[in-house]
Amino acid sequence: MESLLVHLATIVPYLRQGSGGPLYGEPETRKCRMEPGTGHKVVYKKPGGVIQETVANMLMFCLGDPIPIYSRVVWEGQEMLVVRCQQMMGPGLHHLEVDLE
Repeated sequence: MESLLVHLATIVPYLRQGSGGPLYGEPETRKCRMEPGTGHKVVYKKPGGVIQETVANMLMFCLGDPIPIYSRVVWEGQEMLVVRCQQMMGPGLHHLEVDLE
C-alpha cells in the first residue's frame, strides 16, 4: 500500500465549532494517493444537525489515525473539506478512504 502513496497532502484537523466559527488543530502532512473525479454521493451531518448531501469530487487514500469530518485538506494548492472518512480493514492492510468536497 505504501508504494501507492505518491502524493503529499496537508491535513488541518477539525476540532470543534467555536463561537467565531470552526476551530482547527495543528496541520500535518501525510503521504497519500489522490483520485480526482470520483463523483459518488455522500450524505453527512453538518454542525447544528443539518443533513447535507453532496458529490465527492476527490477520494484520498492514506494511512494513520482517522481524520475528523469538516477537516481541511490541501493538495496541490486546492483546499477541500473532509465529508467522510472510513477505516478500511483487510488481511494485513489497514488504510483510510477519505471523501473530499
